Amino acid sequence: MDFKAIYESTERTLKNDTLSAIQKVRISNPKFLDLGCGDCEFTERIANLINPSLVVAVDSSSTRTNIAASKGYTILNTDLNKKLSLRDNSFDIIHMGNVIEHLNNTDIIIKEIRRILSPIGFVFISTNNLASWHNILALMLGLQPKPSMVSDEMLISDNDADINMPKHRRLFTFNGLSSLLEYHGLKVIDEWGSGYYPFSGIVQEALSAIDYKHSAYLLVRACK
Repeated sequence: MDFKAIYESTERTLKNDTLSAIQKVRISNPKFLDLGCGDCEFTERIANLINPSLVVAVDSSSTRTNIAASKGYTILNTDLNKKLSLRDNSFDIIHMGNVIEHLNNTDIIIKEIRRILSPIGFVFISTNNLASWHNILALMLGLQPKPSMVSDEMLISDNDADINMPKHRRLFTFNGLSSLLEYHGLKVIDEWGSGYYPFSGIVQEALSAIDYKHSAYLLVRACK
């Protein structure tokens, strides 16, 4: 079984599901904020979809924000564990994809998202699903689930690029993430599952639709 191919297929599915969810939002020329922009490939895909009047890309890596700047985006090079130097109610669409699990202070980032989200805006958050069947099976077998990392030095990944990335700090179920958002004054209005190991393609899409609570990734949309 080609686990790398399955992983890459699941990542593509998550991105496509996120784009489909964002596409349903009808806000003309929204102000768009991408928290943890990475290499900006997905930032650009979202921007091309929603035709924003402003794109702000945030990352702790200056290498990544330099990529964002080269694309003409406004950049903020900062640690997402800290308060953001952004105005209240200033963004209509906020995306944070597979970032929250890397943060030490999840309370600060959710409070900041609520503060800077506009009254008509939406935030889209995706992350690993702690309750995925592959994590449950690992625990039943007495194994450490891969997304639940035990060390800042030991690499638990097949991707060497991950070696300098902050490791996973917290993992969420749908219930856990929704509870955190609602505790800090956000309302979860939609939730989707994405990916379903060890399957790929149409099979994983069908299974994650039928049993989304145990999918590989979770995706939620929330507002004020």
